[in-house]
Amino acid sequence: MISKKQILLLFVSIVIFSVLTSINFSGEPIGMQQGKSANRFEGWAYRFHIDFVKSHIYYGLRFTKGQDIFYETKEPYKHHPPGLGLLLTATYTTFGFKPVIARGLGLIFYIGIMTISILLLKESFRKNKRLLLFYVLILSIIPISTVYGKHIPQLEGSIQVFLILFTAHFYIKRIRDNYVSDKKQTRIIIIGSVLASFYSEAGILFVVLLCANEIFIAKKKDKFRYKLILSYIIILVFMCAQLMAVTHSFNIVDEFVNTLENYEKEESKLLRGKEFALLHLQVYTPLVTVLAIAGVIFYIFLKKHKEEKEIWFATKLLVIFYFSYLFIFYYASYKIPLNHMIILPIEVYFAAFMLTIIYDHIKVSEFTKVLIITIIFLTIFKQSIAYMVGFYGLEIYDYKLWNVILNKINDFSLQPVYVLSIVIVVWSILKEYNKKLFLRNY
Repeated sequence: MISKKQILLLFVSIVIFSVLTSINFSGEPIGMQQGKSANRFEGWAYRFHIDFVKSHIYYGLRFTKGQDIFYETKEPYKHHPPGLGLLLTATYTTFGFKPVIARGLGLIFYIGIMTISILLLKESFRKNKRLLLFYVLILSIIPISTVYGKHIPQLEGSIQVFLILFTAHFYIKRIRDNYVSDKKQTRIIIIGSVLASFYSEAGILFVVLLCANEIFIAKKKDKFRYKLILSYIIILVFMCAQLMAVTHSFNIVDEFVNTLENYEKEESKLLRGKEFALLHLQVYTPLVTVLAIAGVIFYIFLKKHKEEKEIWFATKLLVIFYFSYLFIFYYASYKIPLNHMIILPIEVYFAAFMLTIIYDHIKVSEFTKVLIITIIFLTIFKQSIAYMVGFYGLEIYDYKLWNVILNKINDFSLQPVYVLSIVIVVWSILKEYNKKLFLRNY
């Protein structure tokens, strides 16, 4: 059972997430105001969305064939399947052309990502409620949640990652059960695969990986296996045919060829790789990234991967998919935050796992353990605020109070807190050591 203190901390994490995501939630898209020095990508994406919706409304589906088309030039947009534009059309025509609608839609799917990620990892959370608490706390404060969970350009990412994780959740159950599924589970996997491929090229690639896994890796052949393989092939053929018919091109192939042609260039190996790694550190914060790497090492060292097979299957599946996606879409993905959402459940899980290792295995008093964890979370929070201040620029439109608050937090130095905490931790360790020494002599 979850204790009252843990319930309180979960409530606090929800409040923090709600407060941070509310910043500029109803304001104009960043970059659409004159003279504002901020990330202009949001305004650009919002204009694209409106353009695609106008095309579907005024030209009709008979002309657009479901694919996004630029309103003025009538040229097709080749970078994703038709699902996003059709969803935006249905949403905007129902609720109106407002930035808050786009942000709200993205946030709904991002909350779905947070929920499905907990279900995906529930095997471990059921055993350790403290791990779940740390997981939710990290999710509630990192920039990929508080900034990009509602960011208009990342709407596509929130949808695609939600659908991929939804499908992965049920497919991992199939792997855990030694590739045996019932009719209901098979249908859910097929529906999830169709929707994932309908909304993004990442979804198409994910279906390719699942199909390859069924053909080459799955050893046990249950009666639904061939239905899955046939469904995957039909999905892939249909989506490829639709993309090629409308755009006269297939962006996955284009990007892959572009990658192979330029892969040996110094820019692709060094400059873009550095930018990608820097963005990853920023959206997850450096400390969470370090904790996640350490968490993976400890997880393998403690042989947890042999006990919790469902989580280990999820890790392997998402990591393989993550790096396959980055390799194929290298030139389109190195500076786009939505691509970092793919690895979200795994990275945050292992960071939370490392925190539980620290809490459970450091031989100090309970007060000192709480102090250490609090300092770690304060550091993550401060790194997140620093990114938000840089992201929103010198002014947060219509949110002058938030501008003052965020900058005050960003300017606050944790150095005195670090020094005090080190003194307390050392004192606590020495106290524990002296206590054991006294008992031994006695």
